[in-house]
Amino acid sequence: YTPTGPAIIMGPISPFPRPGSLLGSGGKFYERSKPQYATVPVSQFSSVRDGGATGDGVTDDTAALTQVIATAAKSGKIVFFDAGTYKVTSTLYIPSGSKIVGESYPNIMGSGTYFSDMLKPEPVVRVGTTHERGSIEWSDMVVSTQGATSGAILIEFNLASSSSAPSGMWDVHARIGGFA
Repeated sequence: YTPTGPAIIMGPISPFPRPGSLLGSGGKFYERSKPQYATVPVSQFSSVRDGGATGDGVTDDTAALTQVIATAAKSGKIVFFDAGTYKVTSTLYIPSGSKIVGESYPNIMGSGTYFSDMLKPEPVVRVGTTHERGSIEWSDMVVSTQGATSGAILIEFNLASSSSAPSGMWDVHARIGGFA
């Protein structure tokens, strides 16, 4: 291409085949916009910091995060991860009905011996359990590891969602292998 348009045209490009199982009505791919929660009152959010998590990258936040997520899912509230790095030393479970949003891409960081056995891998984050049905919304976060974590599975997704209430992950990034 040049500033005035294409210099050489090779001909039409055939589209990739679209498996029927991925298509909605009209033969198009399903799409769903990222939730913004702009009309949701502040009282419907649960901050993980208010729930006892530190997000300092040093303190083990597993118990605090588990409690905040479970309580919010049961009460229909949205979990708000304040900016920070949240160290977890065992699997963080996200149940059906959860809505989670991060501020400036907070990091859930798996760390420790629980994630270090390559022969017995464990997830840092588990969405749903085997045979669990329902939906979640999760956006604007990072899941990563710290140190020797050869047995870490970053995200394990087990939740079966119906087409009328599908799950979604928007801008949830996985980072493995270290970072500064």
